[in-house]
Amino acid sequence: MKCLEPIKIGPHTVRNRFSCAPMNVRLHTHDGYVTERTVAHYRRIARGGAGLVNLELHIVRQDGLAPYFNTPYIQDDSCIPGMRKIADAIHAEGAVCQVQLGHFGKFAAAEIPLAASASVPSLLPPGSGPYGNASTPLHEATTDEVEEVLDDYVRSALRVKAAGFDGVLAHIAHGFLPQQFMSPHSNRRTDRWGQDRMLFPTELVRRIKTACGADFLVGCRLSGDEFYEKLYPDVHGYTVEDLPDIVTALIDAGVTSVDLSAGALDVPGYFAGPNPRLFPNEGYGGYLPLAAAAKRVSSVPIVVTGRMNDPELIERAISEGMCDMVGMARQFLADPDFPKKIAEGRPEDIRRCIACGYCAVGNGGLTSVDDHQVECAVNPATGWNLEGYFDIRPVARPKRVIVAGGGAAGMEAARVATLRGHNVTLYEKSDRLGGQLWPAGRAPGKSDIHFLIDWFETQLKKLNVDVRLGTEATPETIAAEKADALIVATGAGQFIPPIPGIDRTNVVLGLDVLEGRATTGRRVVVIGGEDGACEVADFITDRQPEAEVTLTTLLPGFATRGHLAAIIALAALRQKKVGFVDRVQEYKEITDQGIQIVDGDGVSRFLPADTVVVAAGARPDNGLLGDVKGKGMVRYSVFAVGDASSPREINDAVRSGAIVAQHI
Repeated sequence: MKCLEPIKIGPHTVRNRFSCAPMNVRLHTHDGYVTERTVAHYRRIARGGAGLVNLELHIVRQDGLAPYFNTPYIQDDSCIPGMRKIADAIHAEGAVCQVQLGHFGKFAAAEIPLAASASVPSLLPPGSGPYGNASTPLHEATTDEVEEVLDDYVRSALRVKAAGFDGVLAHIAHGFLPQQFMSPHSNRRTDRWGQDRMLFPTELVRRIKTACGADFLVGCRLSGDEFYEKLYPDVHGYTVEDLPDIVTALIDAGVTSVDLSAGALDVPGYFAGPNPRLFPNEGYGGYLPLAAAAKRVSSVPIVVTGRMNDPELIERAISEGMCDMVGMARQFLADPDFPKKIAEGRPEDIRRCIACGYCAVGNGGLTSVDDHQVECAVNPATGWNLEGYFDIRPVARPKRVIVAGGGAAGMEAARVATLRGHNVTLYEKSDRLGGQLWPAGRAPGKSDIHFLIDWFETQLKKLNVDVRLGTEATPETIAAEKADALIVATGAGQFIPPIPGIDRTNVVLGLDVLEGRATTGRRVVVIGGEDGACEVADFITDRQPEAEVTLTTLLPGFATRGHLAAIIALAALRQKKVGFVDRVQEYKEITDQGIQIVDGDGVSRFLPADTVVVAAGARPDNGLLGDVKGKGMVRYSVFAVGDASSPREINDAVRSGAIVAQHI
């Protein structure tokens, strides 16, 4: 397979074509120093077979800092000893390693950010996120400050070299400061830094090469197209048509590889990964046309990133000459053994990333991003490699374990308990495994969730777990099994609010809409404003563009928990001109013609609707727990996991299943 063949980058031979792309993992101390957990994290990725490992973004000077915490510190030599531990760990596992260097420029967290041109602020509207907005004042870098920034890049690169890394990956993509100099949109200067827009990035490369030596790798992460015209027809950045000249200039300056991404921070949906709703093939290979354009003129390896975690797509892209390597970030969190499993001929064992964004924003959502160390919704071990909390250790005395329910929590509990040596039977009352993962994966842009069902089914089959579909675990079943432990993973049911008329035929459940068991009319009112409600409304408007949908909630706002999927769905709904009514004081009555409410101002309003969709959260469906616990039907312990314990998210379900299975 081409993806397993070695490749030369500069003087280094990389063992295969898999690159771990840089991603902020927040395992450093709050002041940015390497911890043993950081070392263990990167060691684990290298051990899984990645040929090239790129460390997360390191900011070269204070005024370029990101708008979040736990970013690595590289602004003086005190960082070198800790960084050396990471380099040594990666090299010991056989991988080549680089450190990403960057400066956020006008998107930085500074009170008055440094920019290529002060007259070109972010295009994001106020209140739209952490990366600045159209009202943020900017400071245009003087010629002396431009020189200072370049010197800071060089000093940081020298520290990277002193720490034993093989090179750096200069972040000149996503609208960062170097791209701001490259862009005809962002660079309005009249001095030499504006007359030649490639001067800043090429000088950056040349100066690092001169300071660090010919054998030191200097890769560039590059946006192959700024995509400004996609959202702003009157804004003109550089495009793929300009890419050959850009790549040629960078190579002439000494670049040793080009890592292709796209967009800028103020082009949401197009930067740092193709949005499955905006690109063909649900975003898979969305940046391959950019990589192919770069490769046609390149004499150095071209790495392509962005939804490239499909083994067949990887092999085809490399074999057909569209790229030389593939970069993945989130996939290495979901399964660091991705390259190893490809090499061993078992791609079916790869635990695919479901693109949920939990690794980036955590359980508290965007509102608590600065507190969240990296974790993964489908791989509980991510971020905990040092402690080994989720390492599989055989039990001394195998037990008879019953799992009631075949959703995410139940399947993970059955898998881990079996791997530890227990004798496990899983009961699932429906005719399929997956539980709530099925409707969750039917929301727009979320079909990757179904990969998790496939993976669990494969693992349980390979482990010969006794799975009994179409069979409900009842108290009588449990008593007859004489089990040592029972894991109740029976999930949750939708909450039905006590509204007069809720039992009318024009009222349907959100899950039934997603599953195709219920249809909606032209006028739809959705009761609920969080993740499920936003996604159901998004689903309806995708399939019925003519539908008039109104989203309602008791809360002051929508998607208030900040979960990424809900925020994306909400953004899509706002573009579709869906109606929003928050701060509802009371749902008075549902009739055949719609729903009567009292709004946030205390005004009685009637919202006409052919269909009322209930998507107001869930309640545990754990009656079995009360029927069995304390009745002597199980020898040792009875546990509740996933939604049967408390309705939450996929990551909570998988994690709780793993923890309980480790406990038995």
